[in-house]
Amino acid sequence: MNNLTCGRHYETIAQCAERCKISERTIRRAIADGRLTAYGLSPAMIRLDIHEVDQAFAAK
Repeated sequence: MNNLTCGRHYETIAQCAERCKISERTIRRAIADGRLTAYGLSPAMIRLDIHEVDQAFAAK
């Protein structure tokens, strides 16, 4: 994943949870119900687009 060429920025589930001040379990539920797309080669290497995460968990 080259962030410079594709224009996306990725983080792990743990990094997103910490940055958004939510639990990893909340993020995993959002992936399971289709609100977030998980990118990666295997379940052990899941990455999330930070813009998608911000949109999904934006304060309303």
